[in-house]
Amino acid sequence: MWAATEKLPALLLLQVEGWVPFYLAFTAVMLSWTSLLAFTMRLYTIAGATAQWWVARGPGLLRGPGGGGGGGAKCPPPRCKTR
Repeated sequence: MWAATEKLPALLLLQVEGWVPFYLAFTAVMLSWTSLLAFTMRLYTIAGATAQWWVARGPGLLRGPGGGGGGGAKCPPPRCKTR
């Protein structure tokens, strides 16, 4: 690009006040924290809806791996009756 003896363009020599790097670091940390919070809320919302669907009871609705039992948490494997 430029030889060592050439001067760099003025645009590459950005001079900022002393607080700017700290502000950029703080902004990056807050953006990461906000993204993590949103992901966690999404995860718990989906997990809660799935858990409520898994243990819900009602006639005629497909639930659980067997298609109508109310989930695997209510019946331990040795005592389950398969259809």
